[in-house]
Amino acid sequence: MAMDVLRIAATGLLVSQRQMEVTGNNVANSGNEGYSRQRVEVSAMPAPAGASPGGARALSVTRIRDTFADATFREENSVAQYDSARAGLLGKIEDSMGSLDSGLNSLMDKMFTTFNDLSIQPQDNAARQSVLNAVGQITSEIKRIYSTTLEETQNARTQLSSATDQANGLLKKVAQLNSAISVSNAAGNPPNDLLDERDQVVDKLNSLVGAKASVDSSGRYEVSIGGWPAVLGENAAQLKVTGDGTPTSPLSVVVVSVDGGNGPAITSVGGEAGGLMATVSQDVPQVQAWINNVAKVLADKVNIVQQKGFDLNGVQGTAMLSYTAGQEASSLSLAKGFTVASIAASSTAAGFKGDGNNALAFANVRNDATGPVVTLRTFASNLGSVIDSANRNSAVSQAVASGSQQSRTATSGVNVDEELVDLMRFQRAYQASARVVSVADELLDTVINRMIR
Repeated sequence: MAMDVLRIAATGLLVSQRQMEVTGNNVANSGNEGYSRQRVEVSAMPAPAGASPGGARALSVTRIRDTFADATFREENSVAQYDSARAGLLGKIEDSMGSLDSGLNSLMDKMFTTFNDLSIQPQDNAARQSVLNAVGQITSEIKRIYSTTLEETQNARTQLSSATDQANGLLKKVAQLNSAISVSNAAGNPPNDLLDERDQVVDKLNSLVGAKASVDSSGRYEVSIGGWPAVLGENAAQLKVTGDGTPTSPLSVVVVSVDGGNGPAITSVGGEAGGLMATVSQDVPQVQAWINNVAKVLADKVNIVQQKGFDLNGVQGTAMLSYTAGQEASSLSLAKGFTVASIAASSTAAGFKGDGNNALAFANVRNDATGPVVTLRTFASNLGSVIDSANRNSAVSQAVASGSQQSRTATSGVNVDEELVDLMRFQRAYQASARVVSVADELLDTVINRMIR
């Protein structure tokens, strides 16, 4: 009997010792991002034939992880990174454009003022030159605003290439970790730290390209991006960016298979890469269309008035501004050969020397309900609405992802207070097992002494 008690107590000591070791490891890693709380799986030992109960044994050390919480977080985090990248790129475009009110709107106001001044002194070359200077400043500003969209598109491509380069390194890392985990499992060693590292790598992949992961029958991660396999077992594909972000060469990401062949373009990339691609392919063309419309309306309205009047030589006015259809903003310029004398300030050929009525008509374009001023205001309003919406979406999705991360951490993270309670519980169990050893020792001592007597 005493020997059975001693054997059972010994198993309790070993189990409690292992539990305290694991709890101490949890506490030591409480500040380690990505570390999953671990626990000792304990079961009752089968009793030897004809003996008392067999005691307890530590089966393995498992990590506490909720795969559903992981999948939920990654889904929401991918959206958050997508929205953040989109809001960030639109914000850069807005910053590069500068204030439309103090910039282009102010220049338009200045142009209409010069037309008004010209109506008072239609024969004054200085007044005419002021008009051309003001028109030239507007065309330059419209071109500059349009060029910012091209510059930010190229910057986005560079950023996208950087994101896919990082993703390629992470895909290789997942494949390597799959291999290391398989080796560890085969050796009977719990690969908990490797599993944590692999989950962290997949989290980063998810942030970059919206990667999703599932576990195969061997415990290895299979990673897919936009529905296309990127990691299978110990083999990793690579990503490649194609296109330059123009309408004829849109940005896309393709999966390069292990054998080097290119797969089709992924249409549903998530994360940062997806946000950049969506902004370049959808938002930027819309902004460019709005800018082109401002340039077109300005040129058309000014040319209509110009062609109704007469220039300094009494000749019917010809177009003041020219542009290429579909490229209005980037091609907008003063018509070839147009000079100060070409401004049709007069409303009649008979009064061209001193009649400034048509110059006044130029100035009144500012009040046209379908004119360039209203068109510019609409552009500014539309752009502001798109950016505000993007910022709101980003704030909401970031909050949702943060809440999801907190829920995940509540399950797999280390709560030092809880660990302290567990440590005290395991310490008590250890002390109790030690006391049982002491009792068994006393029993043996009693039996032996009585036999001697």
